[in-house]
Parts: sequence; C-alpha cells; structure tokens
Amino acid sequence: TYDHDASGNITREVIYLNAGPDTLWFTADDPVAGYLTYNYHINSQPAQKISYTAAGTDGTWFTADDTVSSYIAYSYSPQGNHTQSIVYSESGTDNNWFTGDDVIVGYATNAFDGLNNQTNALQFSGNGADAIWFTTDDIYSLSIAYDTTF
Repeated sequence: TYDHDASGNITREVIYLNAGPDTLWFTADDPVAGYLTYNYHINSQPAQKISYTAAGTDGTWFTADDTVSSYIAYSYSPQGNHTQSIVYSESGTDNNWFTGDDVIVGYATNAFDGLNNQTNALQFSGNGADAIWFTTDDIYSLSIAYDTTF
C-alpha cells in the first residue's frame, strides 16, 4: 500500500508478507514484511529512499525504532537533473544511520549536456584498488551512452 503527501508524492510504501489469518489481502491482519519511506526536496525531487525490514525493539511497525536496512540518497544539478544516487547498506562504526560513516555499497551517476539531455549513466559496484569511493578506479557494473543527436 502507498501513502502520499499533499503534493501526491509517495511517502511510504508498505510490503506485506501474506494475506494474514483472514486470507483477505489489504485487511488489518496482513503481516508487514517491510516498508520504504521517501523524503523529498522542496521541489518534489526525491532526496532519500529508506528501507525498513523489522519493527524494532518495541515490536510495533512504523515507529522511530524500526530497523533501517539501507537507504539511497539522491543528488541533482542546479538545473534539476538527477546526477547521482548513493546506496548505503550499513550504519557505520558509530551505529547511527544518516551520518558520514555510513557504508556505501554502490552508486550511480548521470551526465547531461548543455541542453539538459542525458548523455550517459554509470553504475558503480566497487570502490576499486584504493578502497576509496568516488575515485577513478571505482568498478562500474553498467555503462550506458545516450544518443542526443536527434
């Protein structure tokens, strides 16, 4: 199921495990398998997508202690083009999510020409021999070039 904000943006997507004891989908007894939350910039561009996979210590879904399993942070150019997505898979050594030491598992970049046409997309799945992300030796798993001549 989906929740939306006043602008129509999806703010939460709930994934259910099964139809529950009454065997009817979308009733109160359907057990939650996890959920995603979406945060947006002021102009409705996605800022973050956060994945939750457990109800947390209180045993209640949709509360502040739910277990984050990963998140994606989105970046944009001044022209509004989606330029980067970074996927984080762990909270890092401080055990707090959304801080500078969160563990990156991959990222994607998009490039645009002066007319805001997308020219390429790259996905990176490894940080290369130097073990530092966002350097020239990062390992890309996908490269797409776009023809902008037409």
